[in-house]
Amino acid sequence: GLRLAEGDEGLWRDLLRATHATGDAAQLREVVDELRGRVAADPYTEQMQPETEALVDELLPQWRGVAAGGTG
Repeated sequence: GLRLAEGDEGLWRDLLRATHATGDAAQLREVVDELRGRVAADPYTEQMQPETEALVDELLPQWRGVAAGGTG
């Protein structure tokens, strides 16, 4: 779905939940980094939707302190 609608944060939230369910924290950080990059590259989007940001806070609380591409 994200290939056709990469700006659909509902799909991103689904991907975040599914990735978190695998227990692979490194992969979850990669998804968060990819989402952050997508948001940063979109001239019409200043930040993630509040629902998406809240989910990232819940699943990866340290994400704000980790620079995109970092390892935490």
